[in-house]
Amino acid sequence: MVWSPKNQYIIASGSLDGTVQVWDITNNTELFPPYTGHRPYAVNAAAWSPDGNYIASAGNNMTVQVWDAQKGTPYWRYPLSSERNIFTVTWSSNSQYIAFGGDDGFVHVWDIINNTELFPPYKGHNPHTVKAVAWSHNGLYIASAGDDMTVQIWDAQKGNMLFTYPHRKKNVEAVAWSHDGNYIASAGDDRLVQIWTTGL
Repeated sequence: MVWSPKNQYIIASGSLDGTVQVWDITNNTELFPPYTGHRPYAVNAAAWSPDGNYIASAGNNMTVQVWDAQKGTPYWRYPLSSERNIFTVTWSSNSQYIAFGGDDGFVHVWDIINNTELFPPYKGHNPHTVKAVAWSHNGLYIASAGDDMTVQIWDAQKGNMLFTYPHRKKNVEAVAWSHDGNYIASAGDDRLVQIWTTGL
């Protein structure tokens, strides 16, 4: 579930029913019919573009789909070449790029305007599943995490790994940057939330 960056009363929610629904919480109504591009597969992740114009959603049908957040109409679709589930998707701060990962163990970074991949998929977690991806607010770095029990920070423009935070005992399920980029919070199956300095 994600909040609209433009309207404090609008949320988008994805579900096992294969839909993403966009709601106005002030009157409990949908802005348009549910987005059904992932059916009959589950939706595992949804992310609103920072400019508020698009929603990226991903799930068990091996695709990432970007669609109009005002109308619910498709805009861009990325099919993976292999039968893999996608668990996480995030936007760059300028709303031009998306990064996503899943059980193929890679993180893909795409320019959705020009429909090009910025660099070969990041493979620092392979062969383990990628569960979380987060773009730094300044757009320079990406943090990714997953079933290899690490959080990895890497260059968002070149795909070069900068450092790995290995101090987890079990799979990492979530990762988030502080707004100033100085800290990262991570959480996982060890039932702990850890906050650490990035040094960037």
